[in-house]
Amino acid sequence: MQAAFPHMKARGWGRVINMGSLNGVNAHMGTLEYNSAKETHRTLTRTAAREWAPTGVGYLTGNTLFADGGSHVNGVA
Repeated sequence: MQAAFPHMKARGWGRVINMGSLNGVNAHMGTLEYNSAKETHRTLTRTAAREWAPTGVGYLTGNTLFADGGSHVNGVA
């Protein structure tokens, strides 16, 4: 994000897509480190989206992707 932002800001447009996990929202037992890292990732993306929106740079985060014989996308914001 830090490396790409100046270039997108100079163009006045850009999109960053961060892939996350529902573990950032749902605190599953036994995955403390993973859960806290995913929540930090989610908050980083939301904060960057708000702070850098006036420059034309947008941020999207996908919370989870499932592939179980087919494709299912859940929680993409």
